[in-house]
Order: sequence, then C-alpha cells, then structure tokens
Amino acid sequence: MRLLLSVILVASVAGCDEEDDDCDPGTYYLTFHSSDTKWIEYNDADTYVVGSHAIALGGVQRFEVGAETGCGDQTPVTPLEVRDDDPQTATETTVGATIDVRGVAAGDATLELLSDVADSRVKVAVAPIASVRLVGDELGEPGAFYQGATAAKIQLLDADGQWLVDRSLTVSGDFRQGARWNEVSLAGASAGDHLLSIAAGTGSWPVTATIVDHIDGITARDAVLSVPQYLSTEACFFATTDGRLVDGVPWQIDFDELSGTQTEPNCVEVWLGTDHRMQTAITAHALGYTATTVVTFTP
Repeated sequence: MRLLLSVILVASVAGCDEEDDDCDPGTYYLTFHSSDTKWIEYNDADTYVVGSHAIALGGVQRFEVGAETGCGDQTPVTPLEVRDDDPQTATETTVGATIDVRGVAAGDATLELLSDVADSRVKVAVAPIASVRLVGDELGEPGAFYQGATAAKIQLLDADGQWLVDRSLTVSGDFRQGARWNEVSLAGASAGDHLLSIAAGTGSWPVTATIVDHIDGITARDAVLSVPQYLSTEACFFATTDGRLVDGVPWQIDFDELSGTQTEPNCVEVWLGTDHRMQTAITAHALGYTATTVVTFTP
C-alpha cells in the first residue's frame, strides 16, 4: 500500500517519561494539526494520505494548536498569538487555540505561533479546486452506494488529484449535508441516481450519488499475500455491481482475532500470531457472496 506523506511538522516531541535521562520536562513544543481531516484518509482504494491537506482556494480549514513538554505531557497553550506573514495568500481568525485559515490565493502561507511556553512557524498550502467527487469511505474512490449506507464522502481535488479542505462547503439537491463537513447523508435514500450540487471554494460543482439495492459479487483485493513474518499486512474486500464498486454493504469477515484486527468495514490487518502459524485465511461474506485472501508469512 503506497503511503503519501502530507504532514506539517512543527516540532519533534520526545516520546519518553520523566525517568528517562533524555526526557526534559522543562522543554516545550507546539503542535499544529487539522481538525477537518482524520489522521488517515483514503485517496483511492489502495492509496491513503496521512496528516493535513491543503486549503481550497476560497475555502476554510480549521487547525488546533497544542503544547507538550519534552516528556510528552500536555500543557496549556493559551494565550496564543498568531501572526500571518502572508495575508495575500491566506487569512486567519484565531479563538483560543483554534485557528480558522481561509485560502485567498494559490501558494504557501506562513503563520507564526507565539505562546508563553514556546513559539513556532508553520506553513499552510492553498490550491484551487479542479474537481469534486463523491466516494465511499471504505473505497476512497467513486462508485455506487448500497441502499442503507449512511453517508458518502465529498472529495475536493486539486489539479494533481490531491485532497483539499473547505469546511465551509454546502450541499444542495436530493440529500443534505452529513455529520461531518465533507459528508453527504444517505439516510433513507432510494435506489437510483440522485443529483447534488456542492458549493465549495470559489465555485459550485454538480455530482451524482448512485444508490443500488443489490450487488453481483465480492472480490478480494489480493487473493494471495506474502509478507515477512516480522511485518503485518492488510486484506481488503470490495463489493461490485455491474462492474462498479459498491460502498456500505453489510460485511462479515472471519479471521483469527488473536493475530488480526478489523481496520475498516471491509479490511483486516493481520500479523504472525503467537502460535507461529505461517499461513492464515481471511474470509469475507456479504449479501450471500464470499471471497478469501490467503496470507503466507515468510521467514
């Protein structure tokens, strides 16, 4: 699985306790992270992005500032002063330790974070929206949604296909906005195509949500996996109808819970168990269909 790193680094925080000789409880660091994205977000079915995303031109992203000691202990960061070095690119509004940043022009903007415990400089990126699409959270790419699925995720993409954030976007049409800023609620949706309009950044974007009431099969992303015994690996399964991926089907996945964990409704991460069994099978069931991944651990 390819990993795209998009992490804003503010400071290196020592992961130790006060009994560690390298741990300095008198040293403080500021942390800076987005409130609007999960730590891991799928970009498509086999690629995910870690960390923060750029702000959509004309859009808003919310960030939280924190403070930690060199031993990793949380400490109050307020009062916090924020200085915007590039107001021609992005403007900020700060309340307590929460910063809302609006993208004004494409490019990078630097924010100076000043507090009683530590100071830092961070960069935020701004890019225009090139396209908007609806995706399944378990797929990370366009497809259909099984009737009964609770939500579709809105992806705002730049010209390179990378995620953008605009927490101020609005949804109109057949469905309403979901619980998160980038979700469309599918509650009570009937089968068929549903037209929506997403107002985000500096424009409005038409999208279609397709709801289906059946699938015609499920497949394993990998029928066979081989991995060194000191590593873990992920087995994922996808439902389809008429060649389209379908999000939101009711999955049941059989695996050894002593050497695995379900990471997504359709995915399981597995590792070599204490019984040192060098091969294990993960079997998924959905709506009468079955698929299996066999994982072999190698010395």
